[in-house]
Amino acid sequence: MQHLQKYYEDGMPWHWPSLHELLRDRALPFYLLVLFCAAIALFAVIARASIDHDASVAHYRRESHEWTESSKNLVEMKFTQIYQGLRTLARLPGVRKIDRLGREFDLDAHESAQEIYNNLALNVDVSEVYIVPLGFDPDRINIATGKPEEPIIQFDSQITSRKDGKSRGYTATNERLALPAVDVDEVAEEVEIFEYRAMRDQMRKLQVRYPTEKNLKRLSYPSIASASVITCDNTHVDPRHPNDSRRKGIVVSVPFYSADQKLRGMVSAVVRDDVVSSMIRGEQVIRVQGYELTLPARGFKPDTRQLEAIGHAVPDPDRIYSEVFQLQLPDSFNHWTIWSTRSDDDFWAQRDVSASNSIALLGSIGVIGAALLLLTCVRLQYSITKAVRGRNRELELRVIERTASLEKATEEAEAANRAKSAFLASMSHELRTPLNAIIGFSSLIAEELHGPIADQRYIGYANDAKAGGDHLLAIINDILELSKVEAGKLEMHLEPVSVEQFVGDAVVFVSGAADKSEIRLAGLPLDASIELLLDRRKITQVLINLLSNAIKFTPSGGTVSVQVSARDDGECVISVTDTGIGMSEEQIPVALSPFGQIETAYTRKHQGTGLGLPLSKRFVEAMGGQLELSSKPNVGTSVELRFPKKSLVRRGRTRPATTASSMKQTVT
Repeated sequence: MQHLQKYYEDGMPWHWPSLHELLRDRALPFYLLVLFCAAIALFAVIARASIDHDASVAHYRRESHEWTESSKNLVEMKFTQIYQGLRTLARLPGVRKIDRLGREFDLDAHESAQEIYNNLALNVDVSEVYIVPLGFDPDRINIATGKPEEPIIQFDSQITSRKDGKSRGYTATNERLALPAVDVDEVAEEVEIFEYRAMRDQMRKLQVRYPTEKNLKRLSYPSIASASVITCDNTHVDPRHPNDSRRKGIVVSVPFYSADQKLRGMVSAVVRDDVVSSMIRGEQVIRVQGYELTLPARGFKPDTRQLEAIGHAVPDPDRIYSEVFQLQLPDSFNHWTIWSTRSDDDFWAQRDVSASNSIALLGSIGVIGAALLLLTCVRLQYSITKAVRGRNRELELRVIERTASLEKATEEAEAANRAKSAFLASMSHELRTPLNAIIGFSSLIAEELHGPIADQRYIGYANDAKAGGDHLLAIINDILELSKVEAGKLEMHLEPVSVEQFVGDAVVFVSGAADKSEIRLAGLPLDASIELLLDRRKITQVLINLLSNAIKFTPSGGTVSVQVSARDDGECVISVTDTGIGMSEEQIPVALSPFGQIETAYTRKHQGTGLGLPLSKRFVEAMGGQLELSSKPNVGTSVELRFPKKSLVRRGRTRPATTASSMKQTVT
């Protein structure tokens, strides 16, 4: 680290490595992996944001559609009211038999017409209602009056001081109905010629298409509207600053027929443009292509691009929401549409949209930041590696200088290892062979196979020689086994082994030592159906070691028991428990270590190398099990061999319970 710090202090050059350097230092895969993971994470963030955005757009469009549909319903309702009022007027008997001079229009007809007008004026804000005769032409002079022709009757009391219908042309028979009553001066000039001309044009079209009533279906009277014209409604006109746009409106007309079902004239209503515009809201426009009628909502001024889309009755392609609705109006000559759009700012201002965008932005920034951080870390690691490589070059000389001495030490260690291996191999052959001979000949002498020996002391000497040979051979075998374990050359021959069999063999083997030490061997009934995949010789040796240790360290009169249990989770447990001297917690690791012996009065009475428990532990672990030892001083020791479910094999049936003595007899 000091060398690395000095390298940085000396001025380590910081630059992004070239492709050649990345390939040489094998850093390119790390950069590509970081970029790939960042791309996947960024794609996930963008995909999620896109899904949320599409859901928000769908919700916004659905909400806007309902918003536009409410305006559409309002327009249809208002114009339907106008149509129904005009149609009702057209079917009044007084209207059906009225003549050019307003005759036959009695008081009842007048009051009915006045009430209908009042309803239209109050509910729909209709400015005027006219009863127009067939062949009406305002540009033609009436011979009787010497003035341009006018409608028969006009109702406009809601925009003027007139209280009744005003008769145009000749004086009516009923003077009380025909003459107007004006209470205030008219301060703004009334311009009626434009709406009269619109009525003339409507009359001509109705005369061509609907000359008689017989082709109409019940109450389905035709209706016709006009383009926007200047009306005589001056209620919103400042006389000091006249503005014709404030009194422009449209004329809606319904024909009326005489008793002989011939066209007699029409009933017309005038509705200002701003009244129609108030029926819609926001960025909405009512458009009638045949009338060249374009009425935007109040406060909305479409730009050139929007006017083009409105003229073609297509939505605005640049807006998130834009839609064109067909209005279901009783117009027999043209189709009405409502063009609607909303500013994209309304969409982006929604809380869920802004929150989704913020999350997507933060997620993208986080992914990019994490990628840059990882790339920086990789770059830093690359720089550190480069610095370390530079320092390693400085150490190479020192390594070369020490290589010779290390090689010499290695050769010496290998020679020692070879000597150890040769020694163990030689000891395996040279010691076992004479020991077997000593043991064999001692047995011959002790058993007096070739005749009796006069002096019986020689028999005792032979037995002592045999016992010493057996002990020495056991020590040599244990040492060789431990060497194999440490060298990783321990071989296991796993096969199904009956627990009852190898436990019985081990009990029989140690029963003599137990009887000699006056130790009672006890055991629970063994299930003959339990088999384990084990090495028969190794597991028997383990049990013999455990039982021998238990007998060795248990005072006379004590008990050594063997128990075998198969648990519900499939684990098989073999336990050896004694009532001996026990050990403290500090002594247990010593007992499990090679050549570890605990100095007590009992260890000094018995021979041993301290390899029994360590070898047993290694054997059990090699067979896939675990050896667990628990002990308390002056209470006893318990050793459990735990074998997993995969080692357990069940077959056959349970045999009767057997004691330790019966196991001994059975095996014998």
